[in-house]
Amino acid sequence: MHLPYRSITTAEECRREPVRRSSHNTGKVDLVSGSGLYQRLGRHAGTAAIVDDFYRRVLADADLQRHFAGVSMPIQRRHMTAFLISAVGGPDTYRGRDLNSAHEGLAVTGSDFDGIAELLAQSLREHAVAEEDVATVLTRIGSLRSQIVGVDGQWIRRH
Repeated sequence: MHLPYRSITTAEECRREPVRRSSHNTGKVDLVSGSGLYQRLGRHAGTAAIVDDFYRRVLADADLQRHFAGVSMPIQRRHMTAFLISAVGGPDTYRGRDLNSAHEGLAVTGSDFDGIAELLAQSLREHAVAEEDVATVLTRIGSLRSQIVGVDGQWIRRH
């Protein structure tokens, strides 16, 4: 399945879909845009509801649930909510581990990433998010693929 996300690569795309590193020395990702998308997702409460629906779908998926065995799901939901809010230009800044470290040892494959993206798209649509906004969220998350997916399903340290 081909999902509607792509990496942001040109200067023009960066002006439209700015992606930047946090100014802190933490290496954490800070995806920035206007707050309009955050408002359309329903602010914090709406985003948290989307994340709850998303993890309900993930944990019901036999191929993807293995990545969350032994994970505290309340903490995971809080991290993902803050991450998604940050990704859509809301006021929360994701303060979790950098994406490389967070996914180290999980052997996330391209297929896993695509499955997760599809479930996120389903959750966004379930919450009546417009297709244009679904595509925007998937583009922003898709631009982080190389920080999440390992080579041949094995995570390797990237320097």
